[in-house]
Amino acid sequence: MKTTTQFKIDGLTCASCVGRVEKALHKVIGVTDVTVNLATDTATIQGTASFSELIAAVIETGYQVPIKVVQFGIGKMSCASCVKRVEQALLKVTGVVSASVNLATEHVQVKTLFFVTDEKLEQAVTQAGYLFITQNNDSVTSPIKQQQPFYTKA
Repeated sequence: MKTTTQFKIDGLTCASCVGRVEKALHKVIGVTDVTVNLATDTATIQGTASFSELIAAVIETGYQVPIKVVQFGIGKMSCASCVKRVEQALLKVTGVVSASVNLATEHVQVKTLFFVTDEKLEQAVTQAGYLFITQNNDSVTSPIKQQQPFYTKA
């Protein structure tokens, strides 16, 4: 399904930067149109490419995509299939870059673009049949921890 994807890019300083990023994004399979706006540091992409592929293309050109890392607990998991189901459910949320579930600790770390709400993550987990758990007793209104790193090439 063709969608429009938009995200921030840090480090753009000139028209040449814009051109490099646009060229890299156009090379991603499934991309049909790309616009990078220098004034707003925003890329708008149309097509069927995944977020992770788009972000990887930007990072490969030497620019950064700001993300947030959200951690929370997951209840009702009992096996590796549960882990896979939770990760797949979270990866279907628009703006989720990666999801890593630890069965032993029943925690998940999700890297997302900044527009992804905690409610969308909770909805994905509960629709998959699992509990979204925060540290605040039984509350499910906010994740355990939020950080604001940059997603960069190592």
